[in-house]
Parts: sequence; C-alpha cells; structure tokens
Amino acid sequence: MTGHTRRSSPRLPGYDYRQQNYYFVTICTKNHVCRFGAIRNDIICLSDAGAIVTEIWSSLPSVEPDLHLDVWIVMPNHVHGIIVLHDTDEPRAHDLSTIVGRFKATSARAINHRLGREGETVWHRSFYDHIIRNDADLSRIREYVANNPARWETDQFYQ
Repeated sequence: MTGHTRRSSPRLPGYDYRQQNYYFVTICTKNHVCRFGAIRNDIICLSDAGAIVTEIWSSLPSVEPDLHLDVWIVMPNHVHGIIVLHDTDEPRAHDLSTIVGRFKATSARAINHRLGREGETVWHRSFYDHIIRNDADLSRIREYVANNPARWETDQFYQ
C-alpha cells in the first residue's frame, strides 16, 4: 500500500461528455492566486497572463471545429464559460475534460513562457462543470457570468 488515496472524479458518473450539449465550466488557478488581473469599477482589467488566457480560450473553436463558445469571462483567479458541443456526423474525438485539459496546458505553457517561469503550476488540478439542462438553466448561468465582476468582492475566493 502506497498511502495514497484515489481521488474520485468530479464528473457525472456514466455521462458521456462527448455528446452534444451546453456545459458550464469554472476553471480556477492553483491556490486561487489572482494571476489574471483585477476588478476595477466592476470591470476586469487583465494582466498579461489574463490576456493570454483570453486569447487561448477564444481560439478553442478553431482547434475544436464542433465547439462553440457561448458567454465566458476571465476573472482574477478563475475562468467561467459555457462550452457548446454541437452534434457531429463523426464520433467526437475529444470529451469536455480533454478540451479543458488542453486549454489549461496550452495557456499555462504560454503564461510561463511569457513570464519566464517555466514549469510553474498555473491551474488547479481539476475543474467544475455543470451540464445545462434547459433554457431557464442557460439563462440563469448567462446572467451569473455577466454579473460576475460586479459580485467579485463577495466571491468566496476574493483576495
């Protein structure tokens, strides 16, 4: 016995995250460090790292052609976004975890390269997801994302 416990997956058991749907994701920085900017007058003012995250997030549809980005925002220590996976005639090669994992790896490499900090961990090891089930859920989450900067000071990870 190695003394290590196996971490359970935060994904919904038995659900195929390759299928067409709307997914709300939240991706946090390691230790909730505010790397991506600051909120001033309810507006995010991006740092260099935040600009890199914005650039790489917005390029996801060019890497995954059957993916669409709905509303999203880069906050000081996390990213909220709705990823839409469209129906496709071919079996989808990548599931949501793979897509988010590639985003995290690509953005971390770019941030570390730009800031001269090779190998530094940028992101928390996992991410939060919510499968959007109906139009009311979608509207509520869109509003939540849009209002996130205005609620920053009440955020549990506000620093």
